[in-house]
Amino acid sequence: MADGPVVIFVDFANHDFSAERTAALKPMAEEIGRAPGFLWKIWTEDRAAGRAGGVYLFESRALAETYVEAHRVRLAKRGVQEMVAEYRTINATLSAINGAPVPPG
Repeated sequence: MADGPVVIFVDFANHDFSAERTAALKPMAEEIGRAPGFLWKIWTEDRAAGRAGGVYLFESRALAETYVEAHRVRLAKRGVQEMVAEYRTINATLSAINGAPVPPG
């Protein structure tokens, strides 16, 4: 299997969607941006379900897996007990046609 860009879907329980939480997470956002192989992240929230997380793009599966393990530790320090991470490869050619910010495939 060829290695290439990998999307991660991360999800965990969260009940604080305040402006204060957003402000407090800015340093974490900056730290995430420095992860090896990191390309971008979309932060996600589902207030009704009490869930938060994100959609990430990494250069490779190996770098994505390394990031997820570090992120589990980071979130555990903030009280998150369970985090789900799912990995997907992307079809860069078709995604680019639809305006996705992905590296060429």
